[in-house]
Amino acid sequence: MSDAPLEEGLVVCSRLEQTLCADLISFGSGKATVCLVPKEFMLCEEDVVHAGFLVSAASFAALCALNKKNSLISSIKLSLLAPVELKQEVYFNASISHTSSKKVSVRVEGEFMEIKVFEGDFEILVFEKRPFKFNFKED
Repeated sequence: MSDAPLEEGLVVCSRLEQTLCADLISFGSGKATVCLVPKEFMLCEEDVVHAGFLVSAASFAALCALNKKNSLISSIKLSLLAPVELKQEVYFNASISHTSSKKVSVRVEGEFMEIKVFEGDFEILVFEKRPFKFNFKED
């Protein structure tokens, strides 16, 4: 068994602070799993987690399933099926469902104790080089 970190080989989200998003559990072969353990700062009401953190974790899972540089999410169709509360570990499982030359569809489902709390379809565009590289510095 290798002692290499799980992130080795991951080419997306290299600068992402995972403590603000989700922990990468596994990735490879068009699939990825991340785990979101909500923290106090993620709450919007009493013990209910703000939906943005769920979408962020699901987006991270989708990008890890694809794991290609210069990938940008272009659209998301999602359903929040149940509220998530503090300390409920939600596992987001992503898998590539369709691939074309520059667009990839990824299905993501989030579960807490076998209860589906999230489902979404992500469209991801893949560019040959970094898109929208602007230089606003004055000479």
